[in-house]
Amino acid sequence: GWAYFLAGYSEFTGEHFMEASADLRRAADTAFSLADFAVYYQASAASRAGNHLESSQILKNFAGRFPESHLHWQALELGAGALLEAQKPQDAIDVLSATPGVRNRPALVLILAKAYQHTNRTLEAAHAYQDVYLGLPLAPQAKFAGSQLEALHEQLGDTYPIPTDE
Repeated sequence: GWAYFLAGYSEFTGEHFMEASADLRRAADTAFSLADFAVYYQASAASRAGNHLESSQILKNFAGRFPESHLHWQALELGAGALLEAQKPQDAIDVLSATPGVRNRPALVLILAKAYQHTNRTLEAAHAYQDVYLGLPLAPQAKFAGSQLEALHEQLGDTYPIPTDE
């Protein structure tokens, strides 16, 4: 597993994503101690090669396969983002909504908000952007969330959700 992992990671950093994905898959298949890293980088390589649906499939049930992985949140972000890129916003919503703790992760909340926008659920998108902009104002994503809220406020008019103290 280690030899394939090292080869795949080297190919990944050299931006040879197709080769990297193949070697990292071989590494993960051996179930060596860093198989979670191999799977994560395999999915990342697939995504960087433009194979977003494949990337999301590689990461399917990542938390179940690697419950102790330190890459849990990064894998969730990569997988949900890949679903969004693959024009599967409802699948991204389903994955993120089923995972406890997502609302405390601004990058994941932004993906959720974008997915809501892609499914024309603008009120839910506004609430998600408010979660970042108002609830996590020091997060790097807060500025983007604020700009999206301005646009949604204009779009929604009187139906724009007024933030509460909750």
